[in-house]
Amino acid sequence: MAWKRKILTVDEINLDANNSRIPPLYDAPKQNEIIHDLVEYEKITELAESIISFQGLYPGENIIAVEINGTYTVVEGNRRIASLKLLLDPEKAPPGKKKKFSNMASQIDPEKIATIEAVIAPDIESTIPIIMNRHANRAMLEWGAINKSIYLFNILKNSADQDATLDNLNITGDDFNSLVRRYVIYKLACEANVPDDRKSRILNPRKFKITVLERLFSYNLFMDRVGLRWDQNDLIIYSDSAQFQLWWGQIVSDIAHPVKMDRLTSRKINSLKDVKKYLDDNNITSDVEDLGKETRVTPFGDDENKKNGSESRKKPYRPRGSAGIIPESFECTVRNKRIQALTKSLKTISYRSHRDIVVIGLRALLEMGLSYFLVKTKYMDELIRIKKPKDAKGSWAPGLRPMALFVSEHHEIMAGDPQAKRVLGHMIKEKGNILSIDILNLFAHNIHYSSTSEKIREIWDGLENIFTVLLTEPS
Repeated sequence: MAWKRKILTVDEINLDANNSRIPPLYDAPKQNEIIHDLVEYEKITELAESIISFQGLYPGENIIAVEINGTYTVVEGNRRIASLKLLLDPEKAPPGKKKKFSNMASQIDPEKIATIEAVIAPDIESTIPIIMNRHANRAMLEWGAINKSIYLFNILKNSADQDATLDNLNITGDDFNSLVRRYVIYKLACEANVPDDRKSRILNPRKFKITVLERLFSYNLFMDRVGLRWDQNDLIIYSDSAQFQLWWGQIVSDIAHPVKMDRLTSRKINSLKDVKKYLDDNNITSDVEDLGKETRVTPFGDDENKKNGSESRKKPYRPRGSAGIIPESFECTVRNKRIQALTKSLKTISYRSHRDIVVIGLRALLEMGLSYFLVKTKYMDELIRIKKPKDAKGSWAPGLRPMALFVSEHHEIMAGDPQAKRVLGHMIKEKGNILSIDILNLFAHNIHYSSTSEKIREIWDGLENIFTVLLTEPS
């Protein structure tokens, strides 16, 4: 099969779920998740603005795609295709960016960008030399060692004949081992328990210095003291799990330190003496005894991260960025300092490490947001008139339940946002649902009822549309 050119609509081109920009900690993301990730971290807004300025894509910049079972997937040009998709349908943008992309979309005729000429490659392998060459160029958002490793690893992972693919790419056995081991080390780094201000640096393959970890791994002293060994290209962790997590979190955190002069770099561990001093300074002072209890980090197959036969620990896709439950891109435009401050806090406080604080904060933000919305839309006075107890003295304000019930029962309120209104109704009626007001109240008022990071994630996902309405200043 030969290379060919073909006119395609933007809608029929899928973004690449194996994009090297997606950290290996995560399962392959959905199309809208890829778009959100690219908006957050890959300068999509700026690219969309340049497309508007030129009124289309620059000529000569080929979009390269492959056809698999009748479906086209872009392998070179993911950022450009994502930009076009957003200009054609701003609703695909993250909640906090929809308004901005809607404004940009009004500045370009959709007919100018609805179709593009793509170069269709005969297969994935044929595109590799071109893509690797293009991303060695700084003008093309140069890939670092991790990006290249992720990209080539995904090619090999999906190859029917890895040996033939390696031969075609002129990759030697030693190069292959280095490639896979770098992938494994980076995947483990993505899972490290680190402070919030360092997580985003680790999850960005361009910012995280994997070469520092690779240098540490090259010293037997480091491997013996931390409790690591290679079994071909599987990484075996044989130290106590809790102890290893502490050590590993400290090491990865030092590499991702936000202050450059305090960051652990290759220069600081340039010799065995340097490595020994670093380990001693962090109280990693003696070799770990191998007691046969091990965790195996495996690059290929379905048994990734299995521990003593347990199920995989690979996590569902989660956009990169701060560890807060509210994404950094989410915009809060209400003119209320308390609501703004709470929103900012929920963007930065780790919902994995501070679960109770975050889930109570979400409930408080929902109640404060509803109250502000009803005041600004002139409905609060009517609610107070209806619900205020006769024996109430002085000022009185309704709680979360009466406000949610009031909004759900009045069709004219949030008429333009039926999905948000519908969720509010479910919150009142479905008492066993994680999103129900009863459950949210338990988190806030019952000392024996605690949350999990998975539950918090589910709460945010379910309430995101409501917060998009409540945290936008009413016009």
